[in-house]
Amino acid sequence: MKRLLFRFCIMVETVMKRRIAVKVWDVLEIAQALDGSLSAGNHGLEQEVRFIEVMEVPEVEEWATEGLLVITNFYSVKDNPERWLDIISGLIEKKAAGIVIKVGRFVEKLPNELIELADRHDFPIITIPKWVAYIDLLTPLYGLLRQEGDASADNNALHSFKDMIFNSVEEALEYLSATLNGGSVYIEDVQGLLLYSSGRFYRDPWRKTGMVFSPPTHSEYQDNLRRWKDRILRDDHFYIYLPGKLSRLIIPLYTRQEIFAFIHLPFHNQTLMNSLSKKSIEAIQHKLYETVMSELVEMQKHCMSRVDEFKRAISNHSNLKAKVILYFKENQKLPLGSSRVVDYDCMLQKKWLDLLDQIPNVEQSFIFEKEDMYVLLILSELRSMEEIVEDVSNIADHFPVPDIYVGISPVFYHFNELDAKVKAVTNMMDFGREYYPDNKIYSYYQLGIYEFFIKLSQDSSAREYAQQILGPLESEGDPELLETLIMYLQENGNASRAAEKLYIHRRTMTNRLLKIKSLLNMDLDNSNHIFILQFCLKIKRVNEQ
Repeated sequence: MKRLLFRFCIMVETVMKRRIAVKVWDVLEIAQALDGSLSAGNHGLEQEVRFIEVMEVPEVEEWATEGLLVITNFYSVKDNPERWLDIISGLIEKKAAGIVIKVGRFVEKLPNELIELADRHDFPIITIPKWVAYIDLLTPLYGLLRQEGDASADNNALHSFKDMIFNSVEEALEYLSATLNGGSVYIEDVQGLLLYSSGRFYRDPWRKTGMVFSPPTHSEYQDNLRRWKDRILRDDHFYIYLPGKLSRLIIPLYTRQEIFAFIHLPFHNQTLMNSLSKKSIEAIQHKLYETVMSELVEMQKHCMSRVDEFKRAISNHSNLKAKVILYFKENQKLPLGSSRVVDYDCMLQKKWLDLLDQIPNVEQSFIFEKEDMYVLLILSELRSMEEIVEDVSNIADHFPVPDIYVGISPVFYHFNELDAKVKAVTNMMDFGREYYPDNKIYSYYQLGIYEFFIKLSQDSSAREYAQQILGPLESEGDPELLETLIMYLQENGNASRAAEKLYIHRRTMTNRLLKIKSLLNMDLDNSNHIFILQFCLKIKRVNEQ
């Protein structure tokens, strides 16, 4: 069976330059910090780690070697525990250093036979939880393997960079970040808008945020971008080296002899920066171009297929699973770039959908409007509105665009209700932002009642009734009286708190309330009168809207 691999390889020369070799117990210490543990091979922790490979389909006979540490989740053999035994036996025979296995997703539990086999041969098996990203384990391991080495070790790792296979651009940038002293590595378009960045973004003098499509914060970034582009095209520069505060390499990405993006490689280690060979820089440029273009093409295909999937979904009237609409409205429209290469809308959609997939029990999600973004979530099982609001709140800090408001529709089951729910959540958002401007998330559970007030406000008898009740306050010509009544009711009849909110003396508040009671002939301690006033005020506000 042909190997499907995602491979990070650290060459043996790296370790040979170290005074102290990396041992399996070093790996265990890192894994334990990530809630990992040792499952077998306690007496083999002194084994030396000389190579690291992350592979989804371990075929031992083809590639295992002495000192190899394998990291895997056993995806392709998840249903064949006997194959697990063969893999461990092969690694033992090849004198590999050990294996790290993700458990909880494809492998729920290691069988006793596997643990007994590893213990008999002092072969370490370390397990890590399913939520641990490979790079969280690899980054500190790279640091250990590079420790007390020299810059040629990094060049060796970068030479082989173009031959590696990555699942995403971010994964490739994360590898570069780990190899180049753990700093941020990112890609901007020619206008400076951020397209991709390594997972851990660190502020630097060029940009302060890792938010997608955000521009640089450097005061002269536009002039710098123009100069870089002119310099590269005019003088046929392969890259630009920036010393001083902006210490970094700028590597262009081309398509059809046109620059469409810049790779930023900031450096904290000047010696390492100066020692990078042209071969290493070519490897970075070649691999990132290949990975970016591949991802952009796949992204566009995915966006097109999602449109067809959405059409099929809404035509499936037998699908009676719980559904909810999320309405995302930007306070300020995110500026998108113009490029023949980058589909900004599609890229933003992917980031949103990847994030929304983290909401529990979401079976499918579809973005079906681009201007003001509406998302349909189809749930595998019903969740209460409180739970849905909490789920959205939990991911709010990771929204790919800043300063955004979210409206959550009522749960519904039939696709023929879609248009009505879109209208309901849109109206609800307008009222939410008007009445509760400090909130960012609005739910129909909280504000759906305003839909009824909209309908009532269109009834002339309801408008006349509200006017008759509140008219005496308005005819008095003192707007402070109406403002005082609204604040008093908002504070649930607490006059002291209402006075504080209005910045007036408690005695002034008392005098105003007495005047309001007299004008309206209403008892502000009577629950029926309070209900009437609340009702009339809401009709008035909706009507003004």
